[in-house]
Amino acid sequence: PKPAPPVKRKRIRRQRRRSKVQRAASGGSDKFTFRLSPNARVRRTMVYRAPERVVIDLFGQAPFRPKVRPSGHIRRFRVGRHPNFIRLVLDAERPIKKATATIEDNELRVSVTYRRR
Repeated sequence: PKPAPPVKRKRIRRQRRRSKVQRAASGGSDKFTFRLSPNARVRRTMVYRAPERVVIDLFGQAPFRPKVRPSGHIRRFRVGRHPNFIRLVLDAERPIKKATATIEDNELRVSVTYRRR
């Protein structure tokens, strides 16, 4: 009798669950959405140079850890706890032109626009 041919195994891709952080990158800007607690408010949004980064201070938010890897020109997210607020930092690879942060329906929507090189 002939031996049976080897069985080809199909690689099954598991669907990723939607995390609390969603991202979309296009052209010269990046957009991120973070889920927040109901009483969270944006205290201020700042852009710093050398190194390029966006800093967002939040009142009324418990510390959280972003659930997804950064994309586009954002290298990483950092979250720091301060006595009266939480600070979210987005480290960028390119020079930042402007950044906005708004809260709608318990979601922090961050938009970062970059300068042309």
